[in-house]
Amino acid sequence: MAENNPAQPGPGPGSGPGRPKQSLAVGLLKLCWPLPGALTGAVVGFHVYFRQPGLNTDTVAPLFFAGFWAFCGLLIGMACSSLAAWLIERGLRRWLPGKPSITASLALLCVIVLCYVLHAPLVARLPVLFWPA
Repeated sequence: MAENNPAQPGPGPGSGPGRPKQSLAVGLLKLCWPLPGALTGAVVGFHVYFRQPGLNTDTVAPLFFAGFWAFCGLLIGMACSSLAAWLIERGLRRWLPGKPSITASLALLCVIVLCYVLHAPLVARLPVLFWPA
């Protein structure tokens, strides 16, 4: 009868035998990991499209194409920043075991700094890679 007692809460989601319980703050921090990469990717995609030589800007069509490039940059940036943050967080967990909120926030900070530092070289280098000078 004790196992069906509604007064005793059962194990919650994410608290299986091999998973530690996460707090809400850690979950929210992990949800923010893709944001810096998404913003940087969208800005880089938008800027790269408009730096294309010989672009006809008399119509509205370049805005749609720039939006497509920005969306593709957003998706690539989200994937890259999420992967980078996950790898950074995994490495920090070895040095700071038992402190998931600190490791998640440090990973987010590292990704923000990485995206800020990589923005200018990406905008400066990508048109050269795609279009001849």
